Formats: sequence, structure tokens, C-alpha cells
Amino acid sequence: MNAAKLAKRAPWYEVLIDRKFSVDSTFAQLAVAVGDSDEIASDKGTLALRTEAFRSLVQIADGEYFEDKLGEIIDADSLRAVLGDIEEAMQRGIHSLASGVPQRFDLATQLVDLAASVALIDGRTASKFVMDVLRVAPSQRAMVHAATLLQRSRDQEVQQLGEYMKSIGDERVRQMVAETRLDGTA
Repeated sequence: MNAAKLAKRAPWYEVLIDRKFSVDSTFAQLAVAVGDSDEIASDKGTLALRTEAFRSLVQIADGEYFEDKLGEIIDADSLRAVLGDIEEAMQRGIHSLASGVPQRFDLATQLVDLAASVALIDGRTASKFVMDVLRVAPSQRAMVHAATLLQRSRDQEVQQLGEYMKSIGDERVRQMVAETRLDGTA
């Protein structure tokens, strides 16, 4: 939790560098460690601390790189506990994208990944988050990642997101949307 608060001042910051974006990726590894700690946290009675660790990581998700890790490892109980923090990080990140200031990494896709995780508990909110990102940064990569949301929820808003993605996406995005079978058939 303290490491997230320190962010760039953490002693291990930039020990691991992502090859694609040439930015620190140590928070991605920290997220994986927190995600993998569910069993041991349960055994040790530290689930509340684990949730707070997730909260600390989510709070910096609009400014630090997590590869595709953070959105993939948060469980439903932790999501419920940190949903307000996710919303705040989404708002800050969307504001940052809308400002036009160049980002150090693919923030739009990272926000989409985080939003897609919310579909485990609330497809409507998840689709709203993704739509908000795509309205300001409609990259093909972000839409490819948004296909995860289409697979996690069948809410009407998610289906509308899929239709939107088909209308602005490239052939790969359209194919991915079609493969999710948004019409509800098996």
C-alpha cells in the first residue's frame, strides 16, 4: 500500500521496464502478487489488507502502467470494495486522455481492461466506463481489449457497446464482436 503511495519514489521503481512502452512495469508484478495472495490472505486473516492493497493499486491506475494485469486479477469481492476507487481512477484517466497530453503508455487500453473487470459484478457500469474511454480515445487496441467485457456480461448496455464497437472498429474488432454472439444465441 505504501509502495503505491510512493509510486515513482519507490526504491524498486524502474527495476522492471516494459519493452513495448519502455516504462516501469513493477506495479504490474505487484498487482499479480496481490491477486495471487487470496488463499494465503484468507489463511492468515489478512483479506482486509489485501483489499486495501488492491485499492492502493487502483488509485494509481490512471498514472502507472500495469500491463494487462490489474484488470485481470481483481476478484468480485475486491471489486465491490474498490468500485468507487475504480470510478475515480477512470474519471481521472479519461480526463487525462481528453486533455490531449501524450501518455507514457497506452492508458486507454489499461482503463478499458480495468473497466472490463467491473463486468464481473456490474455489466452496465463496466460498459459505461468503456464507452467513456472509447469516446475520447477510440483506439483499435482498446476495442480489442473491450471484447473481454462483451464476453463477461450480456446486459443490454454491453450489447449496445458491442454495436458501437462494430460501427467504429476495424475488421478484427467487428469479428471479435460477432464472435461474442451478442444476439444471445449459444
